[in-house]
Amino acid sequence: MLFPEGNKVIVRPDTVEEITAGGIVIPDSVQDSRQTAATRGEIVALGPEADVSFSEDMDGITKRNAKPGDRCVFAKYGGSSIKFKGPDGKWQEHRVLIDENIICFIDDDEKEEPVSRISMVK
Repeated sequence: MLFPEGNKVIVRPDTVEEITAGGIVIPDSVQDSRQTAATRGEIVALGPEADVSFSEDMDGITKRNAKPGDRCVFAKYGGSSIKFKGPDGKWQEHRVLIDENIICFIDDDEKEEPVSRISMVK
């Protein structure tokens, strides 16, 4: 288990499949979907001083406190990359970010499927 200090947030970035469901290998030259996936992920842990929330104010903004399991978009070049064993026992990349590097949350109902350039060709 990872325990971030201060205002740090640990995020497990999404990964992009390198082989499509039809068995087509996606070449490394196709960078768009990889770059998009690398800026999205799941919050794994929050430091005790991390302030990743929206507050209720006079304008009626709804309060949303971040918690492990929430999906988010984070700054592409923010934080540091580390490898850590995930729940399945495999080594996975994680990012240690400061709380300000969390740009927004992703609602599970709004998940986007990655677009493959191969699927666009008719």
